[in-house]
Amino acid sequence: MWYFKRPYRFINKENLIYKGTKPEFKYSEIEQEEYDLIPANNWNLQEEVLDYLSAEVEGLLKVVMLSSKEFFQKYNMNMTEYLTLPAFSLAVYGAKYYNEEHQIKVIKGLPEKHNKQAYFGGNVGVYVPDNLKGQILNDLFVYNMNSQYPNVMLNDMPVGNPVFTNSTDLKSFFGFCYGTVIPPKNTSLTQLYIQYRNEDGSITNPKTPFKKWIFSEEIKSAIHDGYSLKLNYGWQFERGHGVFKEYILELYSQKKMLKIPLQDNLLKLC
Repeated sequence: MWYFKRPYRFINKENLIYKGTKPEFKYSEIEQEEYDLIPANNWNLQEEVLDYLSAEVEGLLKVVMLSSKEFFQKYNMNMTEYLTLPAFSLAVYGAKYYNEEHQIKVIKGLPEKHNKQAYFGGNVGVYVPDNLKGQILNDLFVYNMNSQYPNVMLNDMPVGNPVFTNSTDLKSFFGFCYGTVIPPKNTSLTQLYIQYRNEDGSITNPKTPFKKWIFSEEIKSAIHDGYSLKLNYGWQFERGHGVFKEYILELYSQKKMLKIPLQDNLLKLC
């Protein structure tokens, strides 16, 4: 059976039981030559979608079984005993890579509440510079920066017990601090990027000063782009060196050798 890759491009609530002439080429994500080989009539959307889903589920099951076997051989741990991959990943790290010298603490209460306010999701902005708007852009360069999160995990991490401090010396501060972030005004920075969560839950990158909790190393990096911070207080941590280094480098080396995309994604999630 042939199916359109990503068939959501053709499906809508009006044609869920569609049978008839094959959909136009514009809905497909295959080459014209392959599309031309599909019979023009008796195309059944329901059959195609079920066939597509069956292949996806069966393929995923094979990858999970293969990965589960490899993880068990390597770590003597069973993936199926954990409800989620993050839970399994944490268990692997704790059993095989965690060094008690790193003093990773389970933070609760006020420190947890404040520190979590400094966390945001990925910050992605797509824009066209003012001098290029309205133009047809040719000969563009595309750069794929892979494994940025694991790369960041090789940096120093906050460990030990948090200590509340009124120190306003940002240079000697390592942890989560609260103060007024002052965005740059006259700068070559096209897009501002320090995030702020509004009362309605929306996320913006303010152009005027605003108060927030922020990780000290994030604001230190932003200072090079013209940002500044009037520090009021915060939670000071010890610097943990190489907390995730062995774990990251070993899984990344395995990931580079894989040729099965789904198996690659499993290691990426770990």
